[in-house]
Amino acid sequence: MNFRKLLLTFFLIFQTISAQSSVFIWNQHPVVGDEINVYTYQCGSPIDESIVEIVGQNIKVFVRFGPSVPNPICPSPPFPRTIALINGLAEGTYNLDYYALHPPVGTFPPLPIDYPLYLDDSVQFEVFGTPVAVDSSSNSSLILLVVLILFVGLFVVKKNRLEPLY
Repeated sequence: MNFRKLLLTFFLIFQTISAQSSVFIWNQHPVVGDEINVYTYQCGSPIDESIVEIVGQNIKVFVRFGPSVPNPICPSPPFPRTIALINGLAEGTYNLDYYALHPPVGTFPPLPIDYPLYLDDSVQFEVFGTPVAVDSSSNSSLILLVVLILFVGLFVVKKNRLEPLY
C-alpha cells in the first residue's frame, strides 16, 4: 500500500513539473525601461535565429531551431534557455506568443497564414510604471519622526525606572 502511494506521488510530481508553460519571462514584475528576458524549456536543438515583433500590446517571438543534436543527458524538465530580449515596453498588459520552428522550415519568419502551425505557447504579463519617490524630508514627516522618537524614548526611560538596577 505504501509503495502505491509513493509511486502515485512521484507520478503526480512529474506531471506537475511536465505541465509547466514552455515559455516564460524571468522578471515577473517588470517596470518601464527594464530589459525583459524571454526563456523556454528546450533541450537538444541549437537556436539558429530569433525574431521579435511588437505590434501594440501583442508580442510575437519566432525562434528557428537548428537540426536536433542527440543529447542523452537531458533533464526533465530541461534547463531554461534565453530565446529573446525585449526592450522599451511602455506600461500596460502584453500578450506574448511563442512560435517554435523546427527543421525543416520554409520561410522564416513564417507567413501569417502559417502562424497556427507553429504557435507553441502564449503568456500574458504586465509592465508596471516606474515607482514614485516618496518625499521623506517634508516638515510634517520630520515632525512625526521626532514625536515617534520622543514616545519611544519616554517608554524606554519609564520602563528602566520601574526595574531595579542591581
